[in-house]
Amino acid sequence: MNPDGSINLGTGDVIFCREPGVYAMMFYADCLPVVLIHPGKKNAMLLHAGRSGTYKRISTRALGQFLERTGILPSEVIVLLGPRIKECCYEVGRNIFESFRRRFGDIDGLCEREDSRFFLDIGKINKSLLISMGITKNNIYDIDLCTSCNSELFFSHRRDKGVSGRQCVLMGFNKQPRRVDFEQGY
Repeated sequence: MNPDGSINLGTGDVIFCREPGVYAMMFYADCLPVVLIHPGKKNAMLLHAGRSGTYKRISTRALGQFLERTGILPSEVIVLLGPRIKECCYEVGRNIFESFRRRFGDIDGLCEREDSRFFLDIGKINKSLLISMGITKNNIYDIDLCTSCNSELFFSHRRDKGVSGRQCVLMGFNKQPRRVDFEQGY
């Protein structure tokens, strides 16, 4: 426990949160933030899905754990996909592209251009994988923005050549429900 009473759980790519009043936060640059939520049971899981995690199927592996721990069906899960570097800006080498093609087949998110350049969209890949596990399209909310293209909104490790800040996602449930009046503010 830190002097201010907070707890630092260390580093990792998955955080499971099920206690109201306890919040989890992860930092991102170009990687995909994924949040799995079951609002009724006040359970949520926060994922950091970069290229390596996507290749290792972090979203489907985490979803499997989420379903096992909560006892719910995939159709009950709400998924939030955050901003990430998209195929317009995420060029990779042939070897990486081919390894993704071998692993995932002809999945949405792999783009080979006519000029022999190769691009990935980790958001599309993870979305397809989650749908294949039974998540309904209507339960996926996608902030479909590229971190590299939108310099006025986001940091981008790739765009800024390694010298950049980070976005973060804060996740959790309040202990007491409260009404928010957006016209009056918080």
